[in-house]
Amino acid sequence: MGLARSLVAKDPIHLAETFLRTLMKAPGVAIDRDEFLKTELGKYYAPDVVRRMVTSTPSVAGADPRIIDAIARKAINREVNRASAMSFVAGVPGGLAMLGTVPADITQYYAHVLRIEQKLAYLYGWKSFFNGPSDGPVDDETLGRLVLLLGVATGVANANKVVAESAAVVVEKGLQQALQANVATRNALESVVESILRQIGMELSRRGLGDSAAKVVPLLSGVVSGGLTYATFKPCARRLQNHLRTLPQARGYVEPLLTTASYGAFR
Repeated sequence: MGLARSLVAKDPIHLAETFLRTLMKAPGVAIDRDEFLKTELGKYYAPDVVRRMVTSTPSVAGADPRIIDAIARKAINREVNRASAMSFVAGVPGGLAMLGTVPADITQYYAHVLRIEQKLAYLYGWKSFFNGPSDGPVDDETLGRLVLLLGVATGVANANKVVAESAAVVVEKGLQQALQANVATRNALESVVESILRQIGMELSRRGLGDSAAKVVPLLSGVVSGGLTYATFKPCARRLQNHLRTLPQARGYVEPLLTTASYGAFR
């Protein structure tokens, strides 16, 4: 029994966590917020304005929402165009044997989903997902936030609602007070994150883990696990964009660090 199949037999949530943490360590998957914003916003604004946008957020520093939307659309299109390349799978560090047991098409799909959700979050007012360098360890806070946005992108039930309600509560009351006062918010966050992780873990198991042929299937056919195709990548990314642009931080409020004291506190 392979490593991944052995893990999923015990706990699909643990399998999904291991997979996502490992994938985030692949070169190019983690996005450096400051460098990304400097590059993209620098095409439209003067250097001193860009510095203010990076230090705070684009919306707080007065970015035109139409420009942010345009940058987001271009970022989505770039990820769609790159989605047929095998660079992330090929570039996984040698010590990360975990991804060797996961079909290449699944690995590639999730790599691009993780990349675009970071880019979109940064454009719409979120601070860095990482407490340290973007190539540092993926802690529970980072994992929880990425998983929630992944759920929004892929249409997991209640993910949109939980992200929106949590953001609104935090803007009104502050993070710690909101989480202490609102047991329902904490329970909802935990439930949705674990539901998304469970679905990912079960999907990894169903799609032929340990099958050596699956590891090297080329992406020329465009077929992706779970019935998804790269034609569905763009609608998923647009779904996430449309949701993020409605949240308080996209309108100039302080970004709420959605899962800092939520998902990590349940571990």
